[in-house]
Amino acid sequence: MLQITAEVEAPRTLGLSAYSTAEAHVPKFELRAMTHHAGSLSGGHYWTQCKSAVDGFWYLCNDSTVQASSPNTESYKTPHMAFYRLQDP
Repeated sequence: MLQITAEVEAPRTLGLSAYSTAEAHVPKFELRAMTHHAGSLSGGHYWTQCKSAVDGFWYLCNDSTVQASSPNTESYKTPHMAFYRLQDP
């Protein structure tokens, strides 16, 4: 197995109009969470940054701790997975 280490940016807003043939409104999606991984294929550590639906602030969830966070530029370039939510039309 091969671990891909290339940077893949998770945009804050994801629009799919380039992939749609619809003339109607094409939905946009808002970044709500990112999981990150440090380590190798045989082991490592995961943590998550997520945006609260209650207060709109970002939080860092790492093992047993949760603290206020603000994703920096590097966070957007190194997500293991990114989660999006449909924006209101």
